[in-house]
Amino acid sequence: MVIKMKCDNCKKEVNEWVKIPELKIEVQRERHSLGKAFKDIVVPRGLRLLTVTEAVWLCNSKYAKELGMNTGTGWYEYIEQPFEANKGKWAAWFGCNSNSLYLDGNNYLNDFDAARGVRFVRSLK
Repeated sequence: MVIKMKCDNCKKEVNEWVKIPELKIEVQRERHSLGKAFKDIVVPRGLRLLTVTEAVWLCNSKYAKELGMNTGTGWYEYIEQPFEANKGKWAAWFGCNSNSLYLDGNNYLNDFDAARGVRFVRSLK
C-alpha cells in the first residue's frame, strides 16, 4: 500500500520509510507537521504513532542517526499516549537534546510547538 502524504508546512512529499525488522515496523524517515497542535494531527488509516517503548528503543539503536533521533541535534515528536486513563485527553511527546531526554505531555490538545512534529509507523508486511 502506497500512502501519499505531504508535510503541512513545506508541502514536500513524505514517503520515505525505514524498515526496523527488530520491531517489525516501518517508520517514516522524517518528522513532519511541525508546529501542529495534537488535536490537528490526523493519523491515516493503517498507520499509527510510535509508542514510548519504540521511541526509546529507536533512540538507542543504530537507526537513531538516520531518523534524526540522535541527541546532538535535539528533536521531539508526538507519540502514542502511554497511559490508558489519559488517551484522548492528553497529548504525549518524546524527545531529547544535548543535555536531556524526556517523555512529556499535557492536557492542552491545542498546544503546539514549532519544533514538535510527528512521524507515522506501520507494521512490516
